Amino acid sequence: MEFFTKDAPEFDATDVETNKVMAALSYWLFFLPLVTCPKSEFGKHNANQSLMMLIISIVLNVVFAVLTRIPALGWLFFLVQGLVGLVLLAMYVICLVLTIQGKGVKLPFIGDVKVFK
Repeated sequence: MEFFTKDAPEFDATDVETNKVMAALSYWLFFLPLVTCPKSEFGKHNANQSLMMLIISIVLNVVFAVLTRIPALGWLFFLVQGLVGLVLLAMYVICLVLTIQGKGVKLPFIGDVKVFK
């Protein structure tokens, strides 16, 4: 799990303890910390990470939905789609666990993209 915490931003300990439940719930409803604790940097960061994972999931599902229509190779893309789905699910669970532990999470490749400031 060190892969997800490497280069993760540091947050105020009070902010983390106060808002880590809402930040963890952001991995089910990304906007929840933005509504319940809008001034929390920890909540905004996790909402942002969750939204980025959701966007990536939607884009990949659309791409694979198109690729599985290819007659000769559709079955292969269907299998790859299943594997990618399992990887994304594992990433969600890892981020959820790390957030509950009060650690900062930075997703590989997309962790620097900021939607909420």
